[in-house]
Amino acid sequence: MRTGNLRELLGPHLVTTSIPWIGELDRFGLETIARSNAPYAAATSAEGRFRGLIAQREVVLEFTRRVLEAN
Repeated sequence: MRTGNLRELLGPHLVTTSIPWIGELDRFGLETIARSNAPYAAATSAEGRFRGLIAQREVVLEFTRRVLEAN
């Protein structure tokens, strides 16, 4: 996906929030996504290459579900 395609897809929601993607979110990644003022964060490789988008709402809902199940 190219930058132009991302701009068309995300419009005003295109921000510079990104998370290094290693297969699972660590605490830093979770906090970055939860505190973002945008609904999406970019997942990037260790070299900074775009790998995909992470939806803030889905991450926060899944985290909440896991916390509630643990209690």
